Amino acid sequence: TYVLNLPRVDAKGAEATLAYRPLATPGLMLTALGGWEDARVADGLVPAAQVPVGPSNVAGPAGASADLTGMPLVRAPKYNAVLRADYEHAVGPGRFLADVSYAWTGGYALADLGAQGAFQNPTRTADFSVGYARSFYRLTVTARNFFNQITYAAAEPAFFSRAFNPPRTVVVAIAADF
Repeated sequence: TYVLNLPRVDAKGAEATLAYRPLATPGLMLTALGGWEDARVADGLVPAAQVPVGPSNVAGPAGASADLTGMPLVRAPKYNAVLRADYEHAVGPGRFLADVSYAWTGGYALADLGAQGAFQNPTRTADFSVGYARSFYRLTVTARNFFNQITYAAAEPAFFSRAFNPPRTVVVAIAADF
């Protein structure tokens, strides 16, 4: 494991959220979110002894320098987006509740291991929840990663590869307020 303090990094980006409540469908809210980020090493001249270099991923020689300037920051995706719909409607003495969402995160660097970089592929997940709520209780069924989209990191050597999305998870919950 290499821990490294970079002299300077630059990060810039933007986020936007749009929400829409159609008048023809009371209780429905549609939401779209998007983000862009450019996070890079601005001054990356560091002692080579602190950086894994070359195909064997060992530290560079003492007294030498490594220049990481211009490299993307690890775990900083350039783009991300979410589409979401929420619905609530009176049913008898309670409320029917539903939501569905789709999230996408662009690929990003996990690490720079010299000649062997590690990258997270884009991830996509779809979640939904339906339920019924009354004055003091709520019954819900929730599914996370509904389509069981498993994403693996592209890393070499192969032992760095692993799954990043949790598997499909379905939860039935009953909650009560006392």
